[in-house]
Amino acid sequence: MLINDATDLGPRQLTDPEPLELSRELLDRLNTTRQAVLSALTTGDPVYGVNTGMGAMSNVRLTEPEQRIHQHNLLLARAAGGEPWLPALEARAVLVARLKTFLSGDAAVSPELCLQLVALLNSGLTPAIPTRGAGSAGEIIPLAHAFGPLIGIGSYLVPPASTSAPAVFAADGVLPAFELGPKEGISLLAGIPGAAGRAWLQVEVVRRLADNLGLIAAGAIAVVGARRDPYNPLCGRGG
Repeated sequence: MLINDATDLGPRQLTDPEPLELSRELLDRLNTTRQAVLSALTTGDPVYGVNTGMGAMSNVRLTEPEQRIHQHNLLLARAAGGEPWLPALEARAVLVARLKTFLSGDAAVSPELCLQLVALLNSGLTPAIPTRGAGSAGEIIPLAHAFGPLIGIGSYLVPPASTSAPAVFAADGVLPAFELGPKEGISLLAGIPGAAGRAWLQVEVVRRLADNLGLIAAGAIAVVGARRDPYNPLCGRGG
């Protein structure tokens, strides 16, 4: 499926087997936004979590060599959860929701990171994401697990157990480990794509339930031979 805009992504991509592809126009727009942010960072002004530490370390300025590994370490230090893991479909929902937020351009991540996330979605591999840990500073613990495999850490769901991401890369050659650039680690951990993505699944459940209730009601009306006029939207309005 060719994606031209963030609005093209939604619940359908959770179960649609068609591979995702980002259009050239979309990648160009993402690159324009990314370059503007990189240019702004050259001023040297403090930017939380980018050229400074986080939390109690926010007053600590990072050198350029430290900044290069800081984004990677943000995920590594916060991937502190464990089993039980989210079901595969719910884990995929987290990935799709995160990609949707990135494609809007607001996070100003690189097109390459978006392509890495698309490659993970298309690979059929599913990160092992803990069911617990959300609610403390947002979703940083589950999200660190969700996107750790992008950079070569964490685990995938491989029944009946999980296997380390580097082993899967080496065995299958699915994805090379991605080197995060400025602001990209903190962007992966920001927001609540887990709640949003999993809510999509519940909306679909409700839709199917409403469809089934409609069929049951129609069958019951037919069985008892009830008048259908009360169900006619034109009834009572001259119809």
